[in-house]
Amino acid sequence: MRNELNFKSVEDMKKFIESELLTTREVADLLGCSRQIIKQKWECGGTASIRKQLK
Repeated sequence: MRNELNFKSVEDMKKFIESELLTTREVADLLGCSRQIIKQKWECGGTASIRKQLK
């Protein structure tokens, strides 16, 4: 299954990003760690473990 997002305008896309996605700072705050840890996890492909911790 392929997930696609279709926006009617650039403004709709910006609204989606602002309301639905987290910044690295927000993720770090939620997990109680530093942005550097989030960056390291991302670079090592460890985002799955981060995602599981958020559930």
